[in-house]
Amino acid sequence: MPTLWDTVAQNNVFLQTPYLAVLEKSAPVNMECFYIGIFEHSNLIGVSLAQYLDLNKLESFGERDKSFKIAIRNFIFKNFASHTLFLGNNMITGQNGYVFTKDIDFECISDILIQSADEITLYFKKKGISIHLVSFKDFYEHCSVELKKFRFSNIYEFNTQPNMIFYLDEKWKSEEDYIVALSKKYRDQFKRARKKNDGIIVKNLSFEEVIHHENTIYDLYHYVAKNAPFNTFFLAKNHFSTLKGQCGNRFQIFGYFLNDKKDGAWRRYSLMGDLIARENYKGGYRDGKQQYFTQMGDILREESYKAVDPKNPYDTIIVPDLDHPDRMLEKVIKHEAAEVKNGTWTYYSSSTGDVVKTEKFVLKAQIHAGGRGKAGGVKILDTIEELGVAAKELLGKTLVTHQTGAEGREVKRLYVEESSNIDKEFYLSCLIDRASSKIVFISSDQGGMDIEEVADSTPEKIITTKVDIIKEISDADCEKIIKIYSLTDDAKKQAIALIKSVYNMFLGTDANMVEVNPLILTKEKNIICLDAKVNFDSNALFRHPEIIELRDLNEEDPAEIEASKHDLAYIKLDGSIGCMVNGAGLAMATMDIIKLYGKEPANFLDVGGGASKEKVSAALKISVLVTK
Repeated sequence: MPTLWDTVAQNNVFLQTPYLAVLEKSAPVNMECFYIGIFEHSNLIGVSLAQYLDLNKLESFGERDKSFKIAIRNFIFKNFASHTLFLGNNMITGQNGYVFTKDIDFECISDILIQSADEITLYFKKKGISIHLVSFKDFYEHCSVELKKFRFSNIYEFNTQPNMIFYLDEKWKSEEDYIVALSKKYRDQFKRARKKNDGIIVKNLSFEEVIHHENTIYDLYHYVAKNAPFNTFFLAKNHFSTLKGQCGNRFQIFGYFLNDKKDGAWRRYSLMGDLIARENYKGGYRDGKQQYFTQMGDILREESYKAVDPKNPYDTIIVPDLDHPDRMLEKVIKHEAAEVKNGTWTYYSSSTGDVVKTEKFVLKAQIHAGGRGKAGGVKILDTIEELGVAAKELLGKTLVTHQTGAEGREVKRLYVEESSNIDKEFYLSCLIDRASSKIVFISSDQGGMDIEEVADSTPEKIITTKVDIIKEISDADCEKIIKIYSLTDDAKKQAIALIKSVYNMFLGTDANMVEVNPLILTKEKNIICLDAKVNFDSNALFRHPEIIELRDLNEEDPAEIEASKHDLAYIKLDGSIGCMVNGAGLAMATMDIIKLYGKEPANFLDVGGGASKEKVSAALKISVLVTK
């Protein structure tokens, strides 16, 4: 920034560097800011602000209205106006677009603004981004009339929110004078609102207090913002604390507190007296069922919480001993919050009342084998209590699946996630096709636990797409891969982006196989990888120490672990006859002979050429181990 920037902007706090620093440190995720200096003979005479918005990164335009008209509007913005440039500040209203230290005629101002927009548009064009819409905002009342006489003559004019200015009547000397001036309707509403304010304490929050209450402040803001008719951005969670930290006492934020701790059933109302929430508290924290409503009284969502005693925010859980997998330990953990999610969360459509999303707990046994669901290794649970019981039952249990063999696999790790509102299940995998020296994608619209049965009974529901190993996978190849999914609109775009990510990850990690099963389409039309399995080329692991660190010896066969220590080529098989051979070709021939005579080999083990006596000794011990 030029050293004289704040001198030029001294009469507008929203163009001064402390506020601009706030934008840099806590800008919305879909916003990029540009700061424009206007010079005359090397002298800074004016400053201006511009903001680029990528509406594709926006979670929603607002949840209040769900009509067909609104859906059409959102579709148009997403697809035809997603890259928008504002000359001015899109986050606030008022005359904050530009400021000059001297009188500038409107012809010159129009030239400067258009030139600024052209320069920024060119900047994005060089990055391969086309600006769909350019908006000039934050002008004074008479500006539009004057600017339209020059280069703004062909620009469409529209009005945004007016400045909200409250004028005080000189006759008002007290609060009662103001109340008497209201109509009976609003006077009654004022009295009801004031009655509800009994016990409420208003505090001018310090920086430390803003940090302390940051989550609550953001929740209050976000509830209002997401129910607005239309949004082009959502503030970052740290926006208010950053604003307070940068601007100090120049920015004041007031908190409204009722007693020290909430307890029992509570109701929250809008400023107009509409019920917007029913909440239940215990010791100052949410506990039990919570309900939230739109301004029209339609239910938005139901949540369920469990309050944690702040005096004793600890719990004891049972975990496996990593040094001795056959043992269990009691471990004391600290709750990171004074309230935890508990039970089912339900989200409703404000327009139809239909359930659009339900959240439950999903508990998964983390073993290196497929078919966990059929073996009882995946459970869907409603409450924290049920989750705890199920976790204790699964830990230490032996799961037998079609991939583990009859001996099964002991569960030593668990994974917990929220349930998804599944609409459709798909299958996706990526492999190396050595015959054609290409990468092959296998996709099906019949994902889930029974994919093997699909392959046997209805092979036409599985398609194979071969892709050349090049720097980038084409959109045409991606569309071939996902064609069987029959996706449309944004879900299709998400799936194409996923295929590209899988392809890049496959090459970047030297993988042998990537399998996503199931790949799901949610009822909210989102594509999610619900479960996945990845195999890597062991010969390339020297390039990927970060992958080696992920190795879990608890999930590997002891013989295979021992073989890897001595650099032995070893694979465990299901037979009873142990093999130790010098040379891979001879090892394969040996196993063929064993099978020819009606028996099954217990392993593949190649000690390799030039094996030392230590290596041979280790190989013999492993062979004896696998045949016991």
